[in-house]
Amino acid sequence: MTDSQDINFGKPPFNPVVASGRVLRSTLAAALADTLSSRKLSQSDAARICATDQPTLSKVLKGRHVGVTADKLFYWLAALGCDIEVHVNKAHALKSGEVRAVIHD
Repeated sequence: MTDSQDINFGKPPFNPVVASGRVLRSTLAAALADTLSSRKLSQSDAARICATDQPTLSKVLKGRHVGVTADKLFYWLAALGCDIEVHVNKAHALKSGEVRAVIHD
């Protein structure tokens, strides 16, 4: 019998790049939800402005981001009137960089 730590149940290893992308998309989806709320837009009206369909927008707002890229979320936020800035800082020697998103009012 093998040690339980050696058993692989099909779960992929942790990938910090994939995890960073999920954090970014989640933060952008939260900004999208805040924007819809502050502008008092229905999902149908927002979907029309964003050139997408309401079920896709609803899926993203419920936290299901599979198939929706960060650049698509950037496009939707811009279509809804948000200004978006991307900052890239110099690389750190011998260290992986971080991905984070900050929402400003």
